[in-house]
Amino acid sequence: MKKPTKPILIFGGRFDPFHNGHFRMLEMAVQQLDLKKVILIPSHLSVVKPAPFFSKEKRLDMLLTLLPFLPQPKTDLVYDICDIELQSQTPQFTKDTLLYLKQRYKDTPLWILVGSDSFFSIHTWKNSQEWIQHYKWVVVEREDNSGMYLDEKFKTLQFHVLKGNPVKISSTHIREMIQEKRDVSAFVPAPILPFLT
Repeated sequence: MKKPTKPILIFGGRFDPFHNGHFRMLEMAVQQLDLKKVILIPSHLSVVKPAPFFSKEKRLDMLLTLLPFLPQPKTDLVYDICDIELQSQTPQFTKDTLLYLKQRYKDTPLWILVGSDSFFSIHTWKNSQEWIQHYKWVVVEREDNSGMYLDEKFKTLQFHVLKGNPVKISSTHIREMIQEKRDVSAFVPAPILPFLT
């Protein structure tokens, strides 16, 4: 009997900058799930947010620098970066990025890593009713919202809530500290500190 194909975990975000909260989310996921690969997707332009603080080139360089240092509970786990959103000249919607990946990895399940705040607002995403049920959602709880998962609107979705304590860090706060020339070494992985000065 053929073994089921291990899933690919998709982790998207501005990573402006990548911080220890992001690292902890990945750590929880790769320790608890049997994954084939993790793909990081830095986003670029947004229809609802101002332009990122760091350039797309610098954010990509930060992720490339971090790859060898990301959590690795087993030797066969592969990390990769998809820069499709950085290459776009217009805002790229999540559904379009996922469709691209679904076509690229046709026979591999795609799981999406999100914080619970994003998961609970998922029905407000563009055309969400057309595509969110096609993926499994891996949720990191940022608050104790266990009752929310019982809501009727989540019953048709595949999701898995990770166990553990996330690290609560605000990218906005880190950027403010950087602008004030304060030490942010307690909040970001050491390999990317040179990019932040």
